[in-house]
Amino acid sequence: MIIIHHPDITRCDGRSRLSSVLEIDGECKTLWFEVSSEYEKYLCYERSDAFLVGTLPWAMRNNHDITCVAPVTEELLYNLNHHLLPILSKTDKKCYPTRIIAPITSTVLENHGGVGTGMSCGVDSFHAVLSHYKTENESPSLTHLCINNTGSFEAGGNYIGYGVDKSRQEVYDRARKVAELLGLPLIESDSNIYDVFKIFVNAHTYTSIFAALCLQKLWKTYFFGSGFEYSDFSLENHLNKDTAWYDLLLLNCFSTRSLRFYSDGACKNRIEKTVFISDFPIVQKYLHVCHWKGYNCGVCRKCRRTMMQLDIYGKLDDFAESFPITYYRENFNSYLLWLAMSYIKNEAVCRSIWQAYLQGEHAEEFKRITKKRLSLINRTRAKKKKAPIALPACD
Repeated sequence: MIIIHHPDITRCDGRSRLSSVLEIDGECKTLWFEVSSEYEKYLCYERSDAFLVGTLPWAMRNNHDITCVAPVTEELLYNLNHHLLPILSKTDKKCYPTRIIAPITSTVLENHGGVGTGMSCGVDSFHAVLSHYKTENESPSLTHLCINNTGSFEAGGNYIGYGVDKSRQEVYDRARKVAELLGLPLIESDSNIYDVFKIFVNAHTYTSIFAALCLQKLWKTYFFGSGFEYSDFSLENHLNKDTAWYDLLLLNCFSTRSLRFYSDGACKNRIEKTVFISDFPIVQKYLHVCHWKGYNCGVCRKCRRTMMQLDIYGKLDDFAESFPITYYRENFNSYLLWLAMSYIKNEAVCRSIWQAYLQGEHAEEFKRITKKRLSLINRTRAKKKKAPIALPACD
């Protein structure tokens, strides 16, 4: 059993911290979320909503039920108990159907009517921002940007060689510059949610919504940058996969009458989103996708993917300030080889890129490299008496 005690607020050096003591099998841990004191009035200490959502991934993996001392919003508890938890436990037998015991409240929580999204300066982030910046008519217009520390720097050790604190500082500095240029306030938060649960990729939608729900008295609408298209939706083996595969379900279940979460950009593939943002000078200068460093290294998976996306549509030269274009040109065949391996492995995150390359000016070279690499792989598999790999269908 996990007991989520009533949240409270403490203050120190111009910062306000919303925290709750989690009692897990008798051991107490404090989970907290911290912002500048100017945003204290939006911290939701009256309800357990944020801490419940943030705790769920660990509870489902470790066969634990949850008791909340403070009330939970009625719609949220209904969505979790009657929609999310039943289907998650049904589609992945390793997923425990966590039982939630909590008082409920049907009172609509008054909020400031804010419209927000994250500002990590990645492709998904910039797409969400530019799609809802100073919009009119039916589309909500952004009032705030956020940069939340919920584990992306510590998870997996990706930034350790470069320096976790150094990377975080550079990413936050970049977000400040972009927010200033856009004329929008940037809410900078900190949290220990990763330190408490040690889950990120398989829980990042939960942790991002944890951050938003901590400030739910501010938000009416919150946009979450999608990682995949709606058509890629999948719950198969979901405990071991990126939550982006099924955030359409998660965001719907986390929404209430007073706060609606939207999956932004899910009607587009990654190339379409990249092309959409590529003509904006602010993106050309500040786009940051790197998985290893506080700047775009050019060789990590995300840098390679983005540079090849920009190149296929003739946009790469516009990004000379943010990507190592000379290195890319001099080592282009190594990028093609990397893409060929993603094609052979049928990796969904790169599918739209290799589909484009199979029809572009480098199609013959790409096919040649792919065929050669696949032949080497299948010869090795034959020696081990394994079935050969066939290339995935490309529509």
